[in-house]
Order: sequence, then C-alpha cells, then structure tokens
Amino acid sequence: MVAFSKLTEGQILYDYHSYKTNVIGMSKTGEWMVRVVKINPENKTALCSWNGNSPRTYNEKQLLKLRITRKVRE
Repeated sequence: MVAFSKLTEGQILYDYHSYKTNVIGMSKTGEWMVRVVKINPENKTALCSWNGNSPRTYNEKQLLKLRITRKVRE
C-alpha cells in the first residue's frame, strides 16, 4: 500500500485485481502499471496514468489500493 506522503511525481506503482476470463467460472489476477504524473497535496489527489492510458485523478482512497513493489509471480 502507498502512503500519500511518500508519493513522488514519475513514480511507478502497481494495481492488482481479479478479472473474469472468457472461460465460464474462471478468474485471474491481473497486474497493471500506474504512473504518477502530478501530485496535488492540498486535496490529497494525484493525476495518474493507468496502464499507459490518459491520466485521470486518483483520490487518497484509490491510491491506498496500489502497491509500490511488484508481486513475485510463481
């Protein structure tokens, strides 16, 4: 998890969540990169680019769900 006070512009974070595959009943855990573009400490928000898409605003609650390090894949 990421503390808002430790964020820096240009930092790469990782988003992990499960998603459904085309096979019925199957789900996988996906990993996506999130790049911090700009930080607004007054509102505790950050402009972030998820998986290379155009940047959008993340609030502190959304940022807490992201990780600083990658999970080790087995």
